[in-house]
Amino acid sequence: MAAIPETGNGIDGVKYEVKTRTGKIILSNEILDDSAVDLSSIISDQLKRLVLNTNNAQISTILSGLTATPVTTMDDIIKAYDGKLDPNFKEIAVTNMTGLAYLDTLKYEDGHFMLMDSVSSPSGKTIFGLPLLVLNDKFLAGTPLFIGSLREAVAVITRNNLEIKYDVFDNYGTAFAAILRTDYQLLNPDAMLNLTLPAGTATTKASTKK
Repeated sequence: MAAIPETGNGIDGVKYEVKTRTGKIILSNEILDDSAVDLSSIISDQLKRLVLNTNNAQISTILSGLTATPVTTMDDIIKAYDGKLDPNFKEIAVTNMTGLAYLDTLKYEDGHFMLMDSVSSPSGKTIFGLPLLVLNDKFLAGTPLFIGSLREAVAVITRNNLEIKYDVFDNYGTAFAAILRTDYQLLNPDAMLNLTLPAGTATTKASTKK
């Protein structure tokens, strides 16, 4: 019987260095006791948003380091999507508010918009049937459009993600803190397209509809 030949497992190690990031809010217990609203819940939401913004900023930095392809027309976007991205990586699109403002003006010759409405997409929009994630310009600069697979492109190594509350006895207060221990590494640069959109609104329409 012939021996089964060995094949590569396709698994490569990723070097990483976890960093600890913290954020803290301290309020007096008088304010917490006397407030007409649930300040503890509001602060908890703020800390969760802080963690989300941290993740978004770190991932955006990695994606922005990918080789960029300038696009000037709607057809350029379609050609890049069809010809440069492996179909296995077609999972999500990411842009910022400036990019959304441009993409939202693009129309096919038949008058249909390139972006379609979707209740399941985080932004309420899809492109090529993919959910579109829109980040604040503070965390993602320029006019970018990333299309591909985030989970295949970027590794997020999380060792701890804590939200804690503790008494501050020396001034009769309560501290609310978030502790995030993570690292972020590029896995596969081919898993994500990095397209640079033109500034302003579109003046031309695509010749075909996807």
